[in-house]
This record gives sequence, C-alpha cells and structure tokens, in this order.
Amino acid sequence: VVSSPLEIRSSGAGLQRGAPVSLVRPDDADGLSARFASAVERALVDRSVTLAQDARFIADISVAKRPASAVLIRGEGSEPEQGQEPDWLVRPREKERFDKCEAQRLRATLVIYDRSNGSVAYRGSGQAIECAFGDSDIAEFARSLVADALAPAGR
Repeated sequence: VVSSPLEIRSSGAGLQRGAPVSLVRPDDADGLSARFASAVERALVDRSVTLAQDARFIADISVAKRPASAVLIRGEGSEPEQGQEPDWLVRPREKERFDKCEAQRLRATLVIYDRSNGSVAYRGSGQAIECAFGDSDIAEFARSLVADALAPAGR
C-alpha cells in the first residue's frame, strides 16, 4: 500500500487566531498552486482568521508534486564523496513489492511574514506520499498547516 502520513515541521511563534492575514495568490490560475492557495484560504477562514489585503501578516505558500522516488539533497549541486551519506532534504522512496501505482510525493510550505518588520512569524512545511492527490487531500494538507500555524508557541 502506498501511503505515508502527513509530516509537518515548523518554526516560529505562529499566528494568533483572528489576526488579519493577506494571502499571496500564485500566478497559475488553475494549477496545483492555485488549488492549494484556495484550500489554505478556506482553512484560514474556517479558523477565524480575517483575510485583508493590507494585513500586518502576509501568508505565502509553495507546493510541489513529484514522483516519490525523486530526491532533494542540500548542497551546491555536487555529489557527496564516496562512502559519505548525502545531506538529505527528501529521501527517495523505493518502490515496494505490493505497490499498485507510482507513488507521488506532495510537499508544501506555508510561511507567514510580519509586514511590520519583515520577520518570519511562522514557517511550516510538510509532505505526504500517496498514489494520487485529490482536492480532499490538498484541503486536508492545508488544514493541517493552518492548524499548526495557529498552535501555541513552543513547538
């Protein structure tokens, strides 16, 4: 079975419930980024966050879907020396015996900036692996990131 639970890593004090936020909208009107931005917007509103263009806080998102076998390695593009383990950002997922599909990895990041001083109030990123990601999966991912952003400090 191809499935991994959503993992979120985050930092920052987070956002207080009800704090006004301006959401940066992606350029791709119909693509994955736009779908994810809409899901984040719904999740913010559902959590009593006010959306306003000139809000003190600015929320920015990034999202990507790739084959789960793809990797991300921290560094300057050079290969690690022989016998050295790479500095993995994302480890590859090997195809397993009973996989019925080519697994996909969905990675997303939500960053909330404080417009008054440019600091990062929250940065959360996560990933999940499935055979396919539908709108309900994207919405759940967005809800999880927003819930984490609104969680009390001390993560």
